[in-house]
Amino acid sequence: MRAFSCLAVLLAFVMVPALAHERVEVGPFVFAVGQLNEPSMAGEINGLDLIIRRKADNSPVVGAEKNITVEIIGPSGQRRVYKWSEDAKDIYRLRPQPGADRAGRYQTKWILAVPGQYQVRIFGEIEGTAFDFTVGGSTFNIRDKSLFEVR
Repeated sequence: MRAFSCLAVLLAFVMVPALAHERVEVGPFVFAVGQLNEPSMAGEINGLDLIIRRKADNSPVVGAEKNITVEIIGPSGQRRVYKWSEDAKDIYRLRPQPGADRAGRYQTKWILAVPGQYQVRIFGEIEGTAFDFTVGGSTFNIRDKSLFEVR
């Protein structure tokens, strides 16, 4: 019984990051949209963590990076676009994550400098299914780092 309790607690901590992602269903696909590090603080390195799976069997969608555009929209309405690029030095690049255990996962890197509510628009086409949606709940509420500093 004690081993089961320990396992349940461990699973709860392992699953926390996935719970912070916003879930969007479009046609036969499920998108989980979140950030690499949560909670997110202004001025720190972070980025988008996008997971795409098929609804029917929960299998990962691989190779979609060339048909997806990500747009981050700041609190003042300023926009930055991220797309797939072969150039590894391109800082506005959407890239698939390597490894079988990360299949169907796509990421960007960013530093969101201003605290506030951000939105992320994701649009494109996968296997003939067009999509265009925007998320921006508490997952993308960027906090002022100074409020969390110990003085």
